Amino acid sequence: MMAQLAALVLLFTGAALTATAPTAEWRRRWSCGAVLLAALCGVIGVVPLLGTATVTTWTLAGEPLPGLHLALGLDPLSAFFLLMLWVLAALTAWFAFEYLRDDATLLATAAWFPLLIASMAVVVLARNGFLLLLAWELMSLASFFLVTTDHESAVARRAGWLYFGIAHLATALLLVLFVTIGSAVGSLDFDQFRGIGDWNAGLRGTLFLCALIGFGTKAGLFPLHVWLPHAHPAAPSHISALMSAVMITLGMYGLLRVLSWLGLPPLWWGGLVIGLGSVGAVFGALYATMQRDCKALLAYSTVEHSGIIFIGIGLALLGATLHQPWICWLGGAGALWHIWNHALFKSLLFFAYGHVTHASGTRLLDRLGGLLRQLPITGAAAAIGTVAGSGLPPLNGFVSEWVLYLGLLRACQELHHVPLFLACGGMLALTLAGGLALVAFTKTFGTVFLGAPRTPLPALHDAGGTMRGALWTAATLCVGIGLFPLVLWPWLMRTTQAVCEIWGMAAPSDLATLHDDFRLLCAAAWGIVLLIAGLALLRHWLGRRTGARRALTWDCGFAAPTSRMQYSGASYVQPLGAVFRGLLRPQTHGSHLHGLFPTTAMFSERVDDIAERTLYAPLYWTVARGLRALRHLQRGQIRDYLAFIFATLVVLLLWEVWFGI
Repeated sequence: MMAQLAALVLLFTGAALTATAPTAEWRRRWSCGAVLLAALCGVIGVVPLLGTATVTTWTLAGEPLPGLHLALGLDPLSAFFLLMLWVLAALTAWFAFEYLRDDATLLATAAWFPLLIASMAVVVLARNGFLLLLAWELMSLASFFLVTTDHESAVARRAGWLYFGIAHLATALLLVLFVTIGSAVGSLDFDQFRGIGDWNAGLRGTLFLCALIGFGTKAGLFPLHVWLPHAHPAAPSHISALMSAVMITLGMYGLLRVLSWLGLPPLWWGGLVIGLGSVGAVFGALYATMQRDCKALLAYSTVEHSGIIFIGIGLALLGATLHQPWICWLGGAGALWHIWNHALFKSLLFFAYGHVTHASGTRLLDRLGGLLRQLPITGAAAAIGTVAGSGLPPLNGFVSEWVLYLGLLRACQELHHVPLFLACGGMLALTLAGGLALVAFTKTFGTVFLGAPRTPLPALHDAGGTMRGALWTAATLCVGIGLFPLVLWPWLMRTTQAVCEIWGMAAPSDLATLHDDFRLLCAAAWGIVLLIAGLALLRHWLGRRTGARRALTWDCGFAAPTSRMQYSGASYVQPLGAVFRGLLRPQTHGSHLHGLFPTTAMFSERVDDIAERTLYAPLYWTVARGLRALRHLQRGQIRDYLAFIFATLVVLLLWEVWFGI
């Protein structure tokens, strides 16, 4: 625990030094240096706890504020998320050290970078509701300022305020959750929450919904994800990677922490989580295929993988309700492992495409092309991230999805009636989302790195120095987990068991059979690698033996193609868009070509998020019309606003006197 406290001190000190640094160069050094040192300290402290059931706590004597106990703790669940946070923080700082060089705009908000890391660490370590909410708010505030780094852009400002508004609506529900529990048990310390699992079903269900909406909003759970496709593209790339890889997973951590207090779940909890996760996985992948902005595409991919993780959590809930240890265990293991795998390959992809957009000055796919020749290192890293993100063997994305498939198949074999329907729905969603993700990622890589340049761009420089180190470290971890999944097996088993023990589920007695299945998976992964290597060597040997030369074959008259003759990203997914046109309802602008010799024509198409279009926009306008009568209160007079504040304080005091807090 002392190592974690030292890491927090380093981060807060680094933020203060960054904010007061005399030059932009020193802001870069203090910001990234503090995060790197803190991450090293945090990893050293948390690694010995992995794979053990050790629980450590630390509490500061006294209360800095009424109800605020500085109570921190580490258990297997906290250690799992904390290790991911420190590893991804180190990679992000490593990447940012070169990414931020000589960029005064991005360095203007550099002090919020270590503060964001510190707030996320406190969220995981907190053992008091007040402290968790305080860290949660600091995390939202820090990420808001980082999202609006380019504050002169109207798009960035809109993304920031949308994120800030939705984040606070979600926090309001978390406030209701903790105030309700704290009022009933007389304390906000987590140690006092153990008995609430015996409360009546209606109250437990209400608390579960508060936690699901409050934490699910940050986790990108459908349809609460609408802030995500706006905020992630607006933020600098290293912050997008951190938010997509780590921050959304803290929503899942919060939900699991609350579930540990609420006792045995009823059937509808698992059904609701599987249903929302399934819809999110499919819609996230579908909307990712339709994006023209590469960072927006990655943001929708995050919605998809968040949905996949929630399918695993819902499956674990279903297994706990029906007293099925194998289903509970496989659902929990699949969800936890996919959290780690998604964090690694998504940060890798944000690093790679972040460097592309930073170097080229554009995020639009149809303005890029043929970059593999200029950026071979970045392109190779993006290719590894593409395979991992598509869930293809032999990389890490496949391993966790394979565990989830095992759990869903087992549920389809052993469950009946409504649970069987839920398991089949989850299986169908996972399969469909996997196919759509493959289309989205191949479209992105093919459009950006293959073919010929679509627009003239200046000479680009490949990733170098620390940026290259971060790319290859993330890529190596993606490959390593795919080829050696058994290395992480003891640690994952201990964490999964800690999650299943929340509902009193012991590990299956024949768990060793899964170990054998992993050995077969390793053998298959190595077989694929050796097959690919063998085919490459055979091709090289045949080429040298026969003296083969490179030449064009029958070219159909396209011996000298131009960039306008190759597939664009939009044309690549046009058949898919036509199939789902009724659901996507794209908005088109322009005119069709007419006549034998048509003149210049223009055509554009935009796809709006279905949740934003059908749920949030009508709700916003309804509320705006309802509140129109209150607009006359905004007179610009300070005395009026002081009177409003005074009236609010009187109402709150009366509330405290009559009802208590």
